[in-house]
Amino acid sequence: MITRRTSQRTYLFRPSKQVNEMFVYLLAVLSKKYDIEVHAAVLMSTHEHLLISDPLAQRSGFMLEFHRLLANCLKNLIGWSGEVFDSREPSVVELTTPEAIVQKTAYLMANPVQAGLVFHARDWPGVQTTPAQLGVARWSAPRPAVYLDPDNPAWPGTATLALVHPERSHMSPEDFRRQVRDELE
Repeated sequence: MITRRTSQRTYLFRPSKQVNEMFVYLLAVLSKKYDIEVHAAVLMSTHEHLLISDPLAQRSGFMLEFHRLLANCLKNLIGWSGEVFDSREPSVVELTTPEAIVQKTAYLMANPVQAGLVFHARDWPGVQTTPAQLGVARWSAPRPAVYLDPDNPAWPGTATLALVHPERSHMSPEDFRRQVRDELE
């Protein structure tokens, strides 16, 4: 589980169509480039939570490029001149048991509610994962209109991210979704 906060917890990732699409697009393109499996994600106004698997041990390169491009795209989008991310290292927690994977997935999903921003997580207008999406959702987003060169083949016009079932949960996709729903309740 990866958590990264904005500088001084500034509300830089306030939900909007452009911010949500930018996050999904970069996550889709770069997770594919680095063979990262994305299981769940939530983008809050001040931070992100990503639940991933890294079968080829490329997490460092993925995180470096993802956060650099996300920051540069956001700066161009909103006209921000300061630092986007907190200077501290992102929090990276290895989830070693099926129980930990279920618990942290539910935590990620409940984050907008726990923060007091919405009554139901499904009402959060930012990027979020629901139990029904685990292992089956496909999120697509167009290339951001800022920062990325449209003539560069590394940046397709549209990118799609498939949420992957976490094999380390050691349960079927249906059982995993059920256990996450139970944990949320």
